[in-house]
Amino acid sequence: MSECRDISVRFHGPYGRRGPLMWSQLMFWNWLRTRPPGSDTLNLVGTCKVRANRGLTEVLDAIRALVERHDALHTVFFEEDGRPVQEVVRSGELRIAVHTVRPGEADTVADQVKRAFADQPFDLAAQLPVRAAVITGEDEAPLTVVLAASHMAVDGGSFHIVRDDFTALLEPGRALPPRGQQPVERAAYEATAGAIGREEKALQHWTRSLRELPRTWLDDLPPGTGEPLYADMTSRALALALSLLTQRTRMSPAMILQAATALLLGLYLDENEVGLHLQVAPRFRPETRELVGAFNLPGMFRVRLRDEPFSAFLAHATTASLKAYASCECDPQKVDALYVRAQAERGISTTGRCMVNALASNFGTAVPADQSPSLDSIEKSLSQTRVIDRGLDLALGAKFYLYIFDVSDKVVLRLSADRNFIPTHQFLLDLEWLIVEGMKSDARLADLATALTARRQRSVSDVFSAK
Repeated sequence: MSECRDISVRFHGPYGRRGPLMWSQLMFWNWLRTRPPGSDTLNLVGTCKVRANRGLTEVLDAIRALVERHDALHTVFFEEDGRPVQEVVRSGELRIAVHTVRPGEADTVADQVKRAFADQPFDLAAQLPVRAAVITGEDEAPLTVVLAASHMAVDGGSFHIVRDDFTALLEPGRALPPRGQQPVERAAYEATAGAIGREEKALQHWTRSLRELPRTWLDDLPPGTGEPLYADMTSRALALALSLLTQRTRMSPAMILQAATALLLGLYLDENEVGLHLQVAPRFRPETRELVGAFNLPGMFRVRLRDEPFSAFLAHATTASLKAYASCECDPQKVDALYVRAQAERGISTTGRCMVNALASNFGTAVPADQSPSLDSIEKSLSQTRVIDRGLDLALGAKFYLYIFDVSDKVVLRLSADRNFIPTHQFLLDLEWLIVEGMKSDARLADLATALTARRQRSVSDVFSAK
């Protein structure tokens, strides 16, 4: 059994300051406040292995330096005069749990700590939005560090920055890059004339989309007609196919995945225009690339399905993606108001959206270590694909929600969808098939539609044959 003790670490930031929330923070603030007690916290949790030559004092110093480096990790959030406010705390204390374990227990204890950190909500007004635990051996040599942060403090991209910075802080002499723009600074920028002008253009795009898109992509299903289903997929073959398509198109893997998702939805539901509600991290400028904060904003990705080759469709989807990214920088509360207006004008609901969230990917074109996979290697990898049905409540007010967790040497996806809208398990397998087939044959969309119909009919026949 492990032993646990708490150690207090003092931190001192360069300043203390208070200001309004960023647009993206407002989205998470409003969402977290509507969650029922005991629901999913959306805390982000991860582990970092510690090299054998690092002592406990050095690891604790690295945690302190990490908190001091990023304002978001020593910020509290509260209401003042009815408005949400963030306050960067200049100095304070972080209590770090140190677990001393016997040989062979480190991974088990780290998993237990991760689950506890994920389940425990933060008191955002009274606590720092970060937790840390150190797993040590019986000689007190650090083995693993578990880090957790509230989604009010970080998003998926930010958490990768935090973990990379912590790894660098554990390596003597390794220089860290300059800090990115801080959340209070970003909030101040969003009040400038330039940002307001960008917001006006973004809201025009949203207004047109919500007026013109087919109801399929906006309207909720009738109450009581179904229930959500969840499935996870891990696919090496899809990662290899994406690496080839990335080299051909210069689209990022996440962009290709969202384009193929839109195409497959259009083919499933016989619609020639698709609208996906994206979660976009607007890291478009040098100062925002290293921004640590809750920095996701909604974007609307619209693409038409024409009878053209798969490669031409991806080219059009690239333009649609860039339009969605350029139209995401706006107050998400104003986007919600546009959904409400669409409900009044068109009689649609506001929770029927189809969403894609690329948590761990970015706008780069990184590919797996195997830079030039062969078609034969992709075909052989198909047998390794795993799709597992889950029972997790991750719909988040959408009838279709695709999470893109990993696009490196394997693709890891999670799909939540209403059972009367999309069959999650089969959709993930069809998405893999569509991307691999499109990469191999560059068939026209009409031919892919015909092949998909035949594929789905075979799947149904296989089910009945098994019975």
